[in-house]
Amino acid sequence: MDSRKQPPWLQPAIHPSRKVKWYACGPTVYDDARLGHARNYISTDIIRRVLKDYFKFTFVMNITDVDDKQHLVSEFLSAHPTVTPEVLQIARSAHSAYIRQNLPFINPRIQPEDFEEEAQMVYGGVLKGGALRGNRKPGDDEAKVRMHATMFDQALSNMPKPPENVILPYLNQLKGSTIPGNEHEVFTKLTQKYEDRFMRDMKDLNVLDPDELTRVTEYGPKIAEFVEKIVANRFAYATSDGSVYFDIRSFEKAGHSYARLEPWNRNNQPLQRDGEGKLSHSVEKRSPDDFALWKASRPGELSWPSQWGQGRPGWHIECSAIASNKFGGQIDIHSGGIDLAFPHHDNELAQSEAFGRAKTSNGVTGPIEAYALFFLWEAGVDGIEITPELTQTASAWEDKLNNFFVKVKNPSTQNRFCDSFDTPKVMSAISELVSTFNNSGQSVSAKQMEDLGQWITQIVNILGLNGTASPEGTEIGWRGTDIPEPAKPFVYPLSTMRDVLRSAAMSQNELSVQQLDSIVATTIVDEDEVSVASKPYFQVLKNSPTSSKELLSLFNRLRDDELFGLGIYLEDRENRPALVRPVTEDVLQSRQAEDQKAVQKNGTQERLAREKLDRGKLSHLYMFQTSEFSAWDKDGIPLKDAAGKPISKSRTKKLRKDWERQKRAHEAWPNELK
Repeated sequence: MDSRKQPPWLQPAIHPSRKVKWYACGPTVYDDARLGHARNYISTDIIRRVLKDYFKFTFVMNITDVDDKQHLVSEFLSAHPTVTPEVLQIARSAHSAYIRQNLPFINPRIQPEDFEEEAQMVYGGVLKGGALRGNRKPGDDEAKVRMHATMFDQALSNMPKPPENVILPYLNQLKGSTIPGNEHEVFTKLTQKYEDRFMRDMKDLNVLDPDELTRVTEYGPKIAEFVEKIVANRFAYATSDGSVYFDIRSFEKAGHSYARLEPWNRNNQPLQRDGEGKLSHSVEKRSPDDFALWKASRPGELSWPSQWGQGRPGWHIECSAIASNKFGGQIDIHSGGIDLAFPHHDNELAQSEAFGRAKTSNGVTGPIEAYALFFLWEAGVDGIEITPELTQTASAWEDKLNNFFVKVKNPSTQNRFCDSFDTPKVMSAISELVSTFNNSGQSVSAKQMEDLGQWITQIVNILGLNGTASPEGTEIGWRGTDIPEPAKPFVYPLSTMRDVLRSAAMSQNELSVQQLDSIVATTIVDEDEVSVASKPYFQVLKNSPTSSKELLSLFNRLRDDELFGLGIYLEDRENRPALVRPVTEDVLQSRQAEDQKAVQKNGTQERLAREKLDRGKLSHLYMFQTSEFSAWDKDGIPLKDAAGKPISKSRTKKLRKDWERQKRAHEAWPNELK
């Protein structure tokens, strides 16, 4: 199966009532979420929102809550609330064990104050982005060295209590075997905490909740049954310790393909070992490539009963077994991170085929988990780096829509959605549409403007950029493009009054007292009816100008100072009423740029004036007393040059003008400075 091609059911005309089955690999909840998690789940959420416009579907996300011994850290911290000699000794031993395991070229007994110098001497090239060996391209090994060096440095700064990742391996050596493996609640106490934090983070990012949430610890027996079926189909084998491994050689001999997503990594054993983690070592494996489906539990490890003894699931088997249990023999979408394409998702494909003894089809009608794997890229195969340029592009797009929504069906956008969720081109299509609208002047009718605004609002809502707003909503715009509700009863009448009076002032037509009183009367509000939230806006209305004298300057002050300070901006437009809008980021930046320009202009004017004034410091009587001349008249105007030759009449005339100019400047120079 080529999962990098658009599956046929993505065309909206096909299977319009079909219910799509979607299974998502969720997080392993042993720590707080990071930026990489946000990118993955926001990307999934965008695709899910787009699909909601075309399909009904069931979205199931799994939580991997099988993680060894995290509870040991919390128990240690609870048992040692203060620093004791025992705590110091454990911290030092944990440091040594961590260095020995992860930074083997550094002396594990190194003193804390010497670590930074030693790390630079041993791993300096790697820490600066170089390779561990030779001229090869730096990869995962180098990234891990940098990660472990940073982690250990943090551990030293937190002495005597190092971070969990540093102290946990050592605590596991000390006390790991004392925990009964069937007491699952001991193991899930901490993972439940991080699961709750993860779900709160997703809500803060406006990511939709899954229709159903599954957890590995709830499916231990079902996973064991799934493994039994693969063994019965002769694609897996048990070892004497009670572990079960997938037999890749038998799988390929039966006509199946392994590593279908990334075939170029078929023999990449470092990646395979990394995907197995602690489960990768076994002298009884038939091939180094074989991976664990079920692993015999050691004392203190989470465990479930099985026909091979007490054990726990291998990492790759979880999703295959749970998805099969939830959806049966076929799912449509299996989403996850691109960094897990091989071996994790490739192993999932192989397991699912081995379970049903059938090859995975390219189409949605094929047997046994016909995956349409969508690794949520930036509409391509590359990762994403959040650069200043990317931030600026996103901000400019947001500003453009802000301005559009304040002022107010392109088929290309739907085409982009149907083309492998090409969201960057969707954004471009919307941007082009808004640009066309902005350049259309007043040629767009009110109805066209309303239709366009509603349609773009729908797309924005589909993409999840407008909070919890539904794509079926009728309102135009997103949050932040309207002024506060308490302000409307006061600001809109005030703006209308300002439009009328400003127009009269600009046309230089004098308003009669009666006309002025009539206009002002339309803005009068009973102060007793003003709510607490509305008080600031009422005060601005109350202080608005009620005289035509110097109206323009008063109106500018009202716009630029009082309302702007309340987060409201009146955008003056030629031959049209002012646009009442909130102070958005682009408006604020524009104001700051104008203020900066004014400061620079004033500074330049002040400098020129000061230079002009300073020029008056020199008396006109002495301005020509230089070596260029040898004789002067009583006013100090030169008569002869340095060689004693008389000054010509034309030059004398020019010198006289310069003298008179300097005389005026000197006389204007402040007396107190003379």
